[in-house]
Amino acid sequence: MANGNPFYVKPATPDLSFFAQGLGQFLKGRRQEQQRAADETALMEAYQSRDPDAVAALIAKNPALGQQMGQMLQFRSEATERNYADTVRRLAETRDPAQRADILAERIYSVEEAGGDSTQSQQALQQLTQDPQGFEQSLELEVARTQGKPFLETYRRFRAGDPADPEFIKEERKYATQTVNSLKKRAADINKAYGKIESLVPQIKKGSRQATAAGIMSLARLISPGVVTDADFRNLTGAIDPISTALSIISGKGDTGASIVDSLQQFRDPTNPDLFDADKLLDVAKSVTAAEVPTILDELEGAKGRAGRSGMKTRQYETIFTGLKSIEDLSRFMPEEGEAPAPQAAPAYAEGTVIRNPQTGETMIMRGGQWVTQGVR
Repeated sequence: MANGNPFYVKPATPDLSFFAQGLGQFLKGRRQEQQRAADETALMEAYQSRDPDAVAALIAKNPALGQQMGQMLQFRSEATERNYADTVRRLAETRDPAQRADILAERIYSVEEAGGDSTQSQQALQQLTQDPQGFEQSLELEVARTQGKPFLETYRRFRAGDPADPEFIKEERKYATQTVNSLKKRAADINKAYGKIESLVPQIKKGSRQATAAGIMSLARLISPGVVTDADFRNLTGAIDPISTALSIISGKGDTGASIVDSLQQFRDPTNPDLFDADKLLDVAKSVTAAEVPTILDELEGAKGRAGRSGMKTRQYETIFTGLKSIEDLSRFMPEEGEAPAPQAAPAYAEGTVIRNPQTGETMIMRGGQWVTQGVR
């Protein structure tokens, strides 16, 4: 009884902590999404306004933004994107216009060999000769985007003063080491993925759905590293329809995954969806690998040159540039002298795919394995 009222019922006091916790997590996630979207917008605005300091600061704050921007710029493959970043680095390492022209000429050759469009690199070469100041501003912006704030600062000191600046030399040695470690890992991943596909061919030919699914996933990993994870492979275990599961996993990886699935469909038997042409899958795996090997070898040579120019001690140099078996093993994919090069891999983008370059506003469409410019939108 309360206040003399025999019918008084104590108000319920439910435990709201679980609800409050869930709401808090939801609001936190929403705020993070809003912040991420705001950061992406700020980065694009800084890039389009050609503000290297703002670009470098935003990427330093959230490194994932740099990767997302690379995806928005629609490089043909991870190899060509890495080659681009390495080209920017090499251009920043010299002030000699002739050396810079040679570096850009190498970039143009690499892009065209990979079946890409070298128009932007050709325009950069033209700008180097006709508008050196404009070229320097463009280079500074790309240094900020691809190399980060610390290197941007050392690059500026190098550009303005002594080429033997201690901080610049230190940064060069560090970058050479990081490059070799990254190349060793990539080469090991390529050898593993290709070896997996090669070992699965006999089972695929016998109609093994599990082997076919694993082969598809391995090929996707070769075409675009990072699209397929180890966790994705584990999800195939026990799947009732492993092939459909594999294709579903890949197609759920954004535009790149969807384009890979569209390309894979050409190897599927139209009369039996469970059958894939094992020989063609292996041929594509071989040509994808062969197309990437020159870039890896070029980056390795670049790292050696960088280490030498920075005065790396002999013992450190030998430690870094020995034990390169994973990279050396890739030489088997290179054509022998006098042998025709391997055919280009099937395009990673389906026929009719339309993309837009946010830097230039140009839209392009995939026609016959090549990007065709449509104009500016």
